[in-house]
Amino acid sequence: MTGSWTMDAFFIGCALLMVIPAGIWLYYEVFNKDKGAKK
Repeated sequence: MTGSWTMDAFFIGCALLMVIPAGIWLYYEVFNKDKGAKK
């Protein structure tokens, strides 16, 4: 890491803000496909 806890926390926060929505979107995409939902 950068060696600074403030910068580490900033980068971790940015990573979570990107990863969490992507994970939620991917979860619902797979869930909808598993149900066989048609758009």
